[in-house]
Amino acid sequence: MSIDSNLRESSRAKMRITVKCLLKKYGYPHDTANGDRHCRSTS
Repeated sequence: MSIDSNLRESSRAKMRITVKCLLKKYGYPHDTANGDRHCRSTS
């Protein structure tokens, strides 16, 4: 059984966005020029 490559890439992209949002939420210093538009503000 193999996983469809499109599904795998989509899942990886979602995980990257989630990680960037969590890093931003908890104040980790990273490049904010790329991932901000995907994050939902909770404050």
